[in-house]
Amino acid sequence: MDSAMYVLVGTLMGAAISSVTLLIREWLANRNSLKRELVRLYGKDRLEAYKKLLTFVWRIVDKCYPLADDKLSNFTRIMQTDFEKYVKPAYLYYDEETIKMLDKFDAMYFSCTQGRPDLTEQEERDLERFMEHDICDLALRLRDLARKEAALAKMI
Repeated sequence: MDSAMYVLVGTLMGAAISSVTLLIREWLANRNSLKRELVRLYGKDRLEAYKKLLTFVWRIVDKCYPLADDKLSNFTRIMQTDFEKYVKPAYLYYDEETIKMLDKFDAMYFSCTQGRPDLTEQEERDLERFMEHDICDLALRLRDLARKEAALAKMI
């Protein structure tokens, strides 16, 4: 009877160990699949954020090119419609360099709207220089960066 007891205990121990092993393997597989799904969803959201950014940049380039009329009102309208509604809420998905460029647009937008009456002569000249020269260059650099990042987001 003692040997039968040892066989029974050994069999039960083997079954318990194999069950625990299967549970651990299943848990690890589910955890990895959850991580893959989260990365896939993040990549999809990131790609969508860069699409919205590219739309914003194309509108800036289209309406604020060097010889455009009324750049200031076009710029403030685009910032109000595209930047505030679509680009700014997606800051989480943009890389650091993109955010730095967008912060320049945001600062100039603030100068055009809330800060306009309080601008010093230097700030007024900075705003004029931005509207005349820097806006298109910055938008084109941002476009190239956004295209590169969107291509990376597609690969995720």
